[in-house]
Amino acid sequence: MLECKEQMIDEMFDELQHAPTPCKPSKFWKELSDTNIAQLKSHGFENLRNTVAFSYFTFPGDKKQFRFLKSQLSKTTYLKNKLRALLAFTSPRVITSLRKRPMTDNCKMQTHANFLKIHTYYTQMLFDFVKKKDRDGLLDKVKDSLIGNPPPVYRNGKLITADLANSILEYYSIVDSIGPNAFNTVMELGAGYGRNAAVFLQMHPKMRYIICDIPPALYVAQSYLTARFPDRKAFLFRPFRSFEEIRDEWNQASICFLLPHQMSYLPNKSVDLFVNISSLHEMRHDQIAYYFKEIDRLVSGYFYSKQWKKSYIPQENMVINEEDYPDFPHWSRLYSRTCEVQTAFFERLSKM
Repeated sequence: MLECKEQMIDEMFDELQHAPTPCKPSKFWKELSDTNIAQLKSHGFENLRNTVAFSYFTFPGDKKQFRFLKSQLSKTTYLKNKLRALLAFTSPRVITSLRKRPMTDNCKMQTHANFLKIHTYYTQMLFDFVKKKDRDGLLDKVKDSLIGNPPPVYRNGKLITADLANSILEYYSIVDSIGPNAFNTVMELGAGYGRNAAVFLQMHPKMRYIICDIPPALYVAQSYLTARFPDRKAFLFRPFRSFEEIRDEWNQASICFLLPHQMSYLPNKSVDLFVNISSLHEMRHDQIAYYFKEIDRLVSGYFYSKQWKKSYIPQENMVINEEDYPDFPHWSRLYSRTCEVQTAFFERLSKM
């Protein structure tokens, strides 16, 4: 099984050699990809939610995020959640889960149990914050999955995850401004293992969701989402040199997987909504400019972006600020604001 996984990842890297320079991984992502491949080799795909996911947007628990959540919730609520985090580790189900869980790089500075206690407390707090804002009851309608062995956090016997809570917040950030019927085709650049795709696909059963990423993330998302949605027709990664080669198969697919340079083969204005969360700020300026031009060409509707307000890339000795993300004159900015929970991030929604 591992040999098959490595072969597919190798095929993705081989095809990436045909990409123009801006589509090839930055130095930051080369290092991170090496780390993620090592994690997949050591712990397997079955543990991705406890290993590589923490390289994407799964937070173990951050002081700034805790401060925000405590400011939004009552003292009684956060004390209850502290107690939940402590009592969780007396649960036989959680104890059994912990025994099966690998020790990850994220846990070297503290015991695995303490790491998960912090993450449990954070998840419970985040769940309560999202519940306050969840006017459509998405926390009940949308389900997370045990695929990938997520941290064992439960509320009233039901699995709850920070990833699902964050994805619901981001979903609301989009549909509150444009409505739930403004898109049939969504493309996400840098989708991690596919947490947002899982929410969109559950909320919109007839839509097409396109994942565009580098390996091994593209492999991880393809494996995760095809396992989660086995009845959805998928366009799996493969090399091609024109849209005509894949047109029929593409038009029948509900979930599609591409390397970054392959988006250039897609027809103009064939995407209704473009999403990028927490990856543009890890690229060089020339890469950001390249993707913005492609977004402008591809998208007929809206572009949602969520990035650090300021990020420093030591591998490039480069700083990227909120103001460094370009706008085109014909774009209309619907909002640009500080994110809830992740207050060091901004989120921006533009109409093309």
